[in-house]
Amino acid sequence: MVMRVPARAILILCGCLCILLTVNWFELRRPLYLTHTPPPPAPPNSTKLILSWVPFFGDPYFGFGAGKSAFVQHGCPVADCEITDDRLRVPQHHFDALLFHGFEYYEVFFGKPLHRSQHQLYVFMTLESTRRTLIPERFRYFYNVTLTYRLDSDVPWPYFIVRDRESGARIAPGPRVLWREPSSPPLDRADWRFTLERIRAKAQPARAAWFVSNCHSDSAREEFARELGEHMTVDVYGGCGREECPSAAHPNCSQLLAERYHFYLAFENSLCSDYLTEKVLHALWASAVPVVLSGAQLSRFLPPRSYVSARGFTP
Repeated sequence: MVMRVPARAILILCGCLCILLTVNWFELRRPLYLTHTPPPPAPPNSTKLILSWVPFFGDPYFGFGAGKSAFVQHGCPVADCEITDDRLRVPQHHFDALLFHGFEYYEVFFGKPLHRSQHQLYVFMTLESTRRTLIPERFRYFYNVTLTYRLDSDVPWPYFIVRDRESGARIAPGPRVLWREPSSPPLDRADWRFTLERIRAKAQPARAAWFVSNCHSDSAREEFARELGEHMTVDVYGGCGREECPSAAHPNCSQLLAERYHFYLAFENSLCSDYLTEKVLHALWASAVPVVLSGAQLSRFLPPRSYVSARGFTP
């Protein structure tokens, strides 16, 4: 038997659905904060208060440190600042800046600011490659400052910095780096002797090491390593290989690199502009030559003749 539904019930149901769809449409398009407020009056020389809204993998201080003392310890030119994760410390629109780790920002977990003043900086921070960090369309005008590894960020935050050995001045990374021509190494200097002895003591014949856990990367680095392995010995450590060692950063593994390997595969998982992580440092610390696969323009980051660019060869 077929049950007949009254036309009135159908109209009521359709009306309710229309209301729900309309509310949902406006919910997706409404601002990510409820009200704009004028900038609060600030006394002269007041401390700039930075609120950590979405912490960096659980660290509300983004590896920088808590309190004003952290700014002093890091030698910041302006040290009268403080990072806090206490959202109730002052009224929300009184914070000078809010930090968001964009890679982890899900409103369902972290909520969203309810009030925003025009003077505030909403800082988008990430060290993940652009291939792995997507900003939803409704966040297009949410952030007004970027803090990332990219050199064109408002505040560049690279994985490492190269400084002049003698003056301590920062040399790289940068959009236009002028590298000094290397002079002949003073072979009587202790550190040079140590490095040379370390290289000469490495096992023969020359071999390469690769520490990797992501076996299906966007950069297709696995294909390159597989092809390279047909021409020389490549020992693969981690979840994608047969060798065992926690990570290249582990002291025991670093010692292993220094004693056994002439080359280290610093292959990034994504070939994105300026994306060059600390992998290259593992090689240099172990007196090994880094073979780098990256989307970065390497001359902006590393001295000439200090690496081998894998993109100059075909896998």
